[in-house]
Amino acid sequence: MLYIHLAAVWGLALFGFGFYFMNRKKSSPEGLIPVLFGLALLVRIIIAQNTSGFDVDISCFAFWADRIFQVGPSGFYSPDVFTDYPPGYIYLLYPLGALRSLLGIEAYSQAHLLLLKLPAILCDIGCGALLYREASRKLPGQYPFFLCLAWLLQPAVILKSCVWGQIDSIYVLLLALMCVCLIRGRM
Repeated sequence: MLYIHLAAVWGLALFGFGFYFMNRKKSSPEGLIPVLFGLALLVRIIIAQNTSGFDVDISCFAFWADRIFQVGPSGFYSPDVFTDYPPGYIYLLYPLGALRSLLGIEAYSQAHLLLLKLPAILCDIGCGALLYREASRKLPGQYPFFLCLAWLLQPAVILKSCVWGQIDSIYVLLLALMCVCLIRGRM
C-alpha cells in the first residue's frame, strides 16, 4: 500500500507543479505531455515489479500464458483445465508466454510480474493519450492536460492495473475507441 500512497503524493506534486508552471508562465502544456507520459509509465513499471498482484488472477494469467504458448490456440481450451476467460485476452497472453519462455524469465519474478501486467499498463497509458487527444479537440487551453493528468495519476487506475494486475483497462481502451469511432460515424 506504500506504493499507492507514494503515487498519490507524486501525482499531487506533479499536478501542483504543472498548475503553477502553466499559470505563472502562461505557457502551453504540450511540452509537459511527454514528461507526463514518461513519468506515468515509469511509476507504473516500478509499482508493477514490486507488487505481487491479486494472487488468483496473476497465477491464472501466468498459467494461461504458458499453456497457450505450449499447446497453441487450438489446444488451449480443454475440459481438464480451468479457463474462464474468453479468447480475446488469451490471445494477448500468447506473446507473453512466448517471451517468458524465449527469454528464460523465472516464474513470478519481478520481470514476470511486469510482463503479465504490461498489457494493462500500456492500455492505461493509451487511455490517457486518447483522453488527451479527444479533449484537445473540444476543450481550450490547459484543460486537456489536466484531464489526462487526472487519469494517469488516479490512484484507483494505478491500483487496478499495476498493483492488482487486473486487465480492465484493456476493455476500457477498446470501449473508448469504439465510442470515439461511433461519434465520428465510423462503423
